[in-house]
Amino acid sequence: MLRLYFFSGTGNSLWAAREIASRLGDGELISIPGCDASKENISADDTVGIVFPTYAWGPPRMVAEFLTALKIPSGTYTFALATYASSPGASLPMVSGILKKNGAILSAGFGISLPSNYTPFGGAWEQDRQQKSFETASAFFDDLAAAVKSRLEQNGPSFPAIFVPVVKFFNKFSVKEFRKMSSKFSVGEMCNGCGICAKVCLAENIEMQNGKPQWLDKCEQCLACLHWCPKTAIELGRISKGRLRYTNPFVKSSDLGVKQKHGNTADVK
Repeated sequence: MLRLYFFSGTGNSLWAAREIASRLGDGELISIPGCDASKENISADDTVGIVFPTYAWGPPRMVAEFLTALKIPSGTYTFALATYASSPGASLPMVSGILKKNGAILSAGFGISLPSNYTPFGGAWEQDRQQKSFETASAFFDDLAAAVKSRLEQNGPSFPAIFVPVVKFFNKFSVKEFRKMSSKFSVGEMCNGCGICAKVCLAENIEMQNGKPQWLDKCEQCLACLHWCPKTAIELGRISKGRLRYTNPFVKSSDLGVKQKHGNTADVK
């Protein structure tokens, strides 16, 4: 059976996970933020997939911690897909290293470029560029599914091993800085108190107080709150002002968040 774990803030990785699930079938689609790794009962006969975005050239902190606690039996076919805007960095080597410490092996690694959602590095891609990336992705998912079905073993996009320790340090430092950035979020008068920002927050870092969001101190920088706000009322300091937002067009905000449940891949839409 397929167990497909994913982490997704603005929808790219959830969409990718769904596309893979629709091609592989017979399994479960599981959101990492809402899953207790210690309660997962993985069999050596299962196929395990991990789909996540690249943050600071590595996997998100929540993904790394989840995989550290996840027990995957030796011999289980395990693959990972890192989504990214410009580069997957050392995401796949880092995931491979985490699994290896637990006695598991990353059988195959893949990477695909999808539209950027990291507003500090610029606004959303233009529509034509987004559409081209989605069209390219369709054939990519076909090839990925075929590789998994044949139990192909391969490394992901190449990354110089000598730089992996540097990226690990950079990633660890960035995660600490991400949490500090909670204080930079603000909400404007256009906010209607809908609470979508709190619902999509993967870290449960937002509390609604008097109809307005209040950020705590455990931000993951997925920026789901910023991008899913239907009124564009949320800003990240001055850097997000005037910049276009992005959410994956094949995913709804109600599909995301820690409390959202995902089940049999046969029900994937």
